Amino acid sequence: MKKMFSLLLTVMMITVIGVTAGFSASVSALVGIPLHFIGSLAMSGFGPGFAFASLISGEPITFNGKEATEGIVVPAFEKPALSLFHTVMQDIVAGEQVAYLPRISKMTRLDAGCGTGIQSKALTPTEKNWAPVKLKIWLQQCADDLETTFFVWGLNKGIKRKDLEGTDFLDYILEIIPDGIMEDAIRIAWLGDTAEDTNANGGNLLSAGDVVDYTQMNGFWKKIFAGVAGTTINRYTISENANATFALQALASGKALTVFKSLLTGNADSRLKSAPDKIILCTTSLFENWLEYKESLAIDSSFVRQEKGYSTDTYRGVTIIAVDLWDRYLQADFQDGTKYYLPHRAVLTTKSNLQIGLDTTSIQELKVFLDDTTELHNIKGGFKMDVQIPYDFMIKVAY
Repeated sequence: MKKMFSLLLTVMMITVIGVTAGFSASVSALVGIPLHFIGSLAMSGFGPGFAFASLISGEPITFNGKEATEGIVVPAFEKPALSLFHTVMQDIVAGEQVAYLPRISKMTRLDAGCGTGIQSKALTPTEKNWAPVKLKIWLQQCADDLETTFFVWGLNKGIKRKDLEGTDFLDYILEIIPDGIMEDAIRIAWLGDTAEDTNANGGNLLSAGDVVDYTQMNGFWKKIFAGVAGTTINRYTISENANATFALQALASGKALTVFKSLLTGNADSRLKSAPDKIILCTTSLFENWLEYKESLAIDSSFVRQEKGYSTDTYRGVTIIAVDLWDRYLQADFQDGTKYYLPHRAVLTTKSNLQIGLDTTSIQELKVFLDDTTELHNIKGGFKMDVQIPYDFMIKVAY
């Protein structure tokens, strides 16, 4: 029978090992580690009446018996790996204090003779605390709900009909879910805010249904806003962000040059200015404005690198990375129907100053199994995560 999907997994390899009635799938986390399907019968023991919602049910597209026998997976939005511009800290499993010890200088004096010249130097360590939160992925699918979709042609037969193991549907699901987990992790790490709410309730979100997607933990932007409010992080204000409509929030020509120059000059800490590995992360809106500025001067921008999940250029020798994921969620969710909430943003810092703490090396690890009692296929995953900005003086922002 013709397969409905030819899934080319370019980053992950699939290895089938000892398939039984249920199985676990280990989908490795960051980049390029093989995907393993490991045979194991798994019973969760949910009793009758257990509530669930299938991933696909009903008639999402018109189906009249035997029509479409193939499907094309919608292309994934590209995203960089967690380790591209973050430092990933592993084995962060519970609240943990981190002490930052200062360096010492200005201790060398002219020797005025024996018994003189004792200096009083006070070293004041600082501290921050990891507080990782538990995150869960749990999706379900009933084979019966695929009967009115073209997936029916790839279902198992007879007594195995409820089991989705080995079907095109499960191949499809196991391609898209790991990618979605990675996107979720980056989105939460940056845009998470435990106090976020809708515009009507004093927050910045358009829809009440989006609140649970951002309130798991406090991400980098929440910590940045707190640092700016506490004057420990320096900020350049992008005036267009405060305008009252989508149209008026469009950046003025050449604004990106002004923003990038402000990050690298002025009140940026000298230690940040001199850091050889400093980078600028910015919204795609700023990156495109930057390219338009270069094009207006007839500067060839063809050397701009297009990598998997991001575009990059340089300014004054500093790498600029466009973070498209910021734009997508800021424009989709952080608005009130008239204007966006701070749609143009940029961060000057170093990779070592953006830390993501995880309890595992494989955030995309999945357990996939059929529960013979509920006759539902379960896809489960989970990990702990938190973020830290170790040194506020090593970051400057624009928004």
